[in-house]
Amino acid sequence: MSDTRFQAINTTRFIDVDGDNTAQAMKTSGGTLVKLHIFNPNASIEYVQVFNKATTGVTPGTTVPDMIFGVPASSYSTYEVNSNLKTAISYVCADEPSGGATDPTTGLVITATYI
Repeated sequence: MSDTRFQAINTTRFIDVDGDNTAQAMKTSGGTLVKLHIFNPNASIEYVQVFNKATTGVTPGTTVPDMIFGVPASSYSTYEVNSNLKTAISYVCADEPSGGATDPTTGLVITATYI
């Protein structure tokens, strides 16, 4: 019997070493966000807000995110997402989970995998 857990799929890796409160494009067209690895170097919880929109449709603090991922202070979190975003994959990093646009003191480090 073969083990299929480790079969390769056509994923793309995305890295941002200074995630901030500016809308950023992870993928400019639709796709499936497979996994997020986030490092938060700050002394307080920070959030990554993910949007199913192009960056031009995202206004930090106003646009409601499709997904929100909290990362505890001075820690690293991994999220298995497996969510299909049909328009684009954009994100913002902020001190607030939703409706907030305050920039983290130090940028978050984000590594994402998408199809």
